[in-house]
Amino acid sequence: VITDLAMPTLMGDDLARSLREIRANLPIVLCTGFADPNQKCPDADQLFASLLAKPFNADELQQAIQDALTV
Repeated sequence: VITDLAMPTLMGDDLARSLREIRANLPIVLCTGFADPNQKCPDADQLFASLLAKPFNADELQQAIQDALTV
């Protein structure tokens, strides 16, 4: 799963928690424009397999996905 942290009706960390209830080992990549996502989501390191700072390019996206799949 690739999600943003700040979305209009559901925050990415809330989505991740809900998904983890269904499948605990689901790899989730967090995309965010926040300089420090841990300020908005203190448990980001536990919820997300990989963090991707915006703006990002295709190579960075590929690396984040690869990192998430190898955790």
